[in-house]
Amino acid sequence: MATSGEGDLTGVGARNEPPSPPVGDGWRALADAFGRDLTAATAELDRAWDELLDLALDDVSDARLTELEARLGVPGLLQLREEHDDRIVAAQARRAELVEMDEVARPSDVAARIEAELAAARTRFTELEHELARWEASSAHRVLVARGFFEPERTRGWWARRGDRRLLRRLALELGLPTDGELPEVARAARRELRARLDGARALEARLLSRRRNQAGLERERASLTSAPSRLHTELRRRCREVVRRHLEDGAVELRYELARDGAEVAAGLRRIAGLQARVDYLRQLAVSRVTPAARAGDADRAGCLALDRLRERLVAFDAWHRGGIGGHVLWWDLMTGGAPADGLPEVEAFLATWGGPVAHEHPTAPLEAELESSR
Repeated sequence: MATSGEGDLTGVGARNEPPSPPVGDGWRALADAFGRDLTAATAELDRAWDELLDLALDDVSDARLTELEARLGVPGLLQLREEHDDRIVAAQARRAELVEMDEVARPSDVAARIEAELAAARTRFTELEHELARWEASSAHRVLVARGFFEPERTRGWWARRGDRRLLRRLALELGLPTDGELPEVARAARRELRARLDGARALEARLLSRRRNQAGLERERASLTSAPSRLHTELRRRCREVVRRHLEDGAVELRYELARDGAEVAAGLRRIAGLQARVDYLRQLAVSRVTPAARAGDADRAGCLALDRLRERLVAFDAWHRGGIGGHVLWWDLMTGGAPADGLPEVEAFLATWGGPVAHEHPTAPLEAELESSR
């Protein structure tokens, strides 16, 4: 593994470096850069998985899902397909119900009828409000209300009843109430009836507005159900991708080699994922073990800050995924950094100590990679 030349990231060399900020600020800026790069690298890894699984699960038929369950041992794919089919059937049945409803089959006619009924209800409500306003404008009515005349539980004495009769005669003349009956009961009944008719008109308007909203909702539901097959198919693919990704991430690497048999494009996608995962791991480990502690402590090691910045740049710039492997027999660190020292990265140091170099020809995945290459 190289430790000098291109792989030597510890020295400035003969190049003219731009003025550096104070070391403490440099480390903090470097920590921010690692954070941004780690976020971007994680997002790129997620996109790589999406692109790979779009290839692998372009077909989500029963036959394809049965094959993946058998070859990769992925659990639950056929169950997801059954749930999808059940939802399609339910959506089609509900749509059939909707198209039989007048609100959906003849929306213009129903809407016009609702609007006509709503206009009539509002006219009647306005008339009743005007009638109530006449009552409330009457000084006799206001005094009767203040005296509690219209409260049924109130007991009226003789002197109160005498005052009521005088006010009721004025109210009857102002409002045109019949005077051939018992005025107290006539006034109370007329006011109760007016209140009841107002409440009824208000409730009718609310029901008609609810019908109008319901009709709009039914039309939106019909449109949604019409597009349900396409939407549910997309959701099925998304759910299958999630299951397969989780299975491949948690399972043995041999499963990835099995999937790679689906073609060179799938194999290339799996190599890219392996490299991107390595990039995420390296950036995270360097940030946690070296950059963040130095930034917090205001470390004075300017050369170390610059060296780590160059390492970061190389990790981020690397995109030769075809040079690596799906499994663990190639050290991505060596490819990405040109063989830079890996102080503070135990996994890299352990690989080199175990296999003696950046390529482990005796690694269990080496023959799988060779077999895959020979089958192209």
